[in-house]
Amino acid sequence: ADFDGDGDADILFQFSGFPNDWQFYRNDGTDGTGNPTFTLLDKEDADSPIKGLNMVNMSSQNYRVGDFDGDGDLDMFASSLNVAGSVYWQSGSSPKLISATPADDTLNVSPGANIVLTFDRSVNPGSGSIQLVRLSDGQVTTIAASSVEVSGSGTTWTINPASNLDQGAAYAVRISPKAFVSTDGKAYEGIANNTALNFNTSSVQAPVISNLNGDSVTFTEGTPGTLLDAGSNASVTDADSLNFNGGNVTVTISNGQASQDVLWINTDGNGAGSISTSGNDVLYGGVVIGTYAGGTLGNPLVISLNSAATPAAVSGLLRNLSYRNTDLDNPNTAARTVQITVNDGAGGTSSVASVQVNVTAVNDAP
Repeated sequence: ADFDGDGDADILFQFSGFPNDWQFYRNDGTDGTGNPTFTLLDKEDADSPIKGLNMVNMSSQNYRVGDFDGDGDLDMFASSLNVAGSVYWQSGSSPKLISATPADDTLNVSPGANIVLTFDRSVNPGSGSIQLVRLSDGQVTTIAASSVEVSGSGTTWTINPASNLDQGAAYAVRISPKAFVSTDGKAYEGIANNTALNFNTSSVQAPVISNLNGDSVTFTEGTPGTLLDAGSNASVTDADSLNFNGGNVTVTISNGQASQDVLWINTDGNGAGSISTSGNDVLYGGVVIGTYAGGTLGNPLVISLNSAATPAAVSGLLRNLSYRNTDLDNPNTAARTVQITVNDGAGGTSSVASVQVNVTAVNDAP
């Protein structure tokens, strides 16, 4: 039985009965070969749960263990025929989980959300693990309590899975014994079933680009460039994202001339609602909303977005995406197809918005 409340089975025994003292073998876990290891403690050892305990002297004793006082640890009852029974209470109790976020039966949890556990006392990560069970097929993701995916202090600990959970899926949280241990060595008993802590993730809704797909614009040789948004009214909306932190805007040319084509971001000022650049930073109304890379030599133009990249800010960015051709003498005049997508950073990617770019050469002077 788990006499010391650390999540594993110990041994309490007496050699040949009275007057020999009771002995306690503490379970210290397994060795490198998977075999359990024990430490022998007598009643004078400070780490023994029977420290200072004097047991009743009875012959033909019967013993029962159980949590008789309901405090979360094991007590012991000794009885013998025609002799009054004795109860031995174990002081202290195991840590209790008092709340979790998401709470049991929560719906529409973001697939990228963390799991926060709050205990009734200070605990530390132990040797156990947390399991995230996808209920549709039983697939289990195991996170060691000692891993970098578990952080916190005192009573509150956060589990941040290495990758987002699936969209629109039901999950259960299981916690093994000894995953969290109090400062006095008492282990949280854990969650062994798939019913105590459940939640459902939301089905992520992708961003929607409007007033851009199907546009056709013309670049004329020797000019600074042309905006891809023919009507200057492109926009993006997202039903479940307040910002696109961790997402991106990606612009590619599917049939271009790598040595001539350039995708870039037009600057229309620094005031409210304006797009500008500083180095590789992209700003909306003077606030950095992301950083850009690529756009030349056939490489996509990718703007990586941060938490300031609201739908309004990214709409302004879409209206300032531009094309130019660097060949000032004889540009290839085949029409280019430019494709734009927006990823919201939460698992949703928009449909492709395609823009045709016509290239017009001019008659150069001899």
